[in-house]
Amino acid sequence: MQKCGNCGTKFDVDEARAEFDLEADWAGELTYDDEFPEHSVCDSCAIDITVANLGAGRATEFSVETGLPPEDVRGDWSPSD
Repeated sequence: MQKCGNCGTKFDVDEARAEFDLEADWAGELTYDDEFPEHSVCDSCAIDITVANLGAGRATEFSVETGLPPEDVRGDWSPSD
C-alpha cells in the first residue's frame, strides 16, 4: 500500500486509479496515471487537486479572454472556442 503524500492516508493504487478515472467531470479525458504518474496521492486527494487545477485554469482563461480578474469568473461562464 502506498501512503498519500498529501493527506498521509494509506491507499491502494488500483483503487485510486479506478475512482479517479471514473470521475464524471473528466471521465475519458484525464487519467490517474497521466495526471499522477508517481502514484503518490490517494484518489480523494487526486480528485481534489485536479478540481482545483481545472478551476484555476478556467479562471485564468476567463481573465485572458475578458480582461477581468480571475476571481470574477461566473459559474455559467464558458470559454469561447
